Amino acid sequence: SSSSALQEYKYHPIKASVPDDTPASVLCTPDMTYATMAATMYTIRAKLDEAEYALFESLTSDGVMLMKHPRNGRPQKKLFQLSLVQGEMYLFMYLTWKGKHGTQGVELASVEKITSGIGTDVLRRTAKIAKAQGYLSLVLPDRSLDLCFENEDERATFQACMSRLISMERTIRNEAPLKEEVVPVEGAPL
Repeated sequence: SSSSALQEYKYHPIKASVPDDTPASVLCTPDMTYATMAATMYTIRAKLDEAEYALFESLTSDGVMLMKHPRNGRPQKKLFQLSLVQGEMYLFMYLTWKGKHGTQGVELASVEKITSGIGTDVLRRTAKIAKAQGYLSLVLPDRSLDLCFENEDERATFQACMSRLISMERTIRNEAPLKEEVVPVEGAPL
């Protein structure tokens, strides 16, 4: 039955981050509704394959160490985590990491595309051609998040997991009722 399937998500470790090192926008709000959370978790579980879901579990609990290529300077290993944040209408997902200036992150819904290989300015500057299969970039309107994986399989799993989560985020948002008043079209009967 669906109720027992939802039951197991009650104990899922959604991080309530430590306030002093996390931007307010990434903190889980205490009034996060269990129903929204459970429904989202249920959808995620249904959409991800086994390897992708294992990665999702790691990202939402202890995090995953990944090599990040910055805009300036040398690539460095950073601890990446996925934060789920309750908005008024839906959950926001942020991929966060500890940077020089505290926790930084990208909102999954704002990722325009995911590319593999050496496809961004950052990677063209610092990537090694021999490792081309291991690179992955989350491309946003104003920047890219560039990562390097140990091998092509790890990169492919991360890429598939992020792709599915991003498309899920977009779908949820497109379906969410908008709060704005509907503006009548000029000349149309009211």
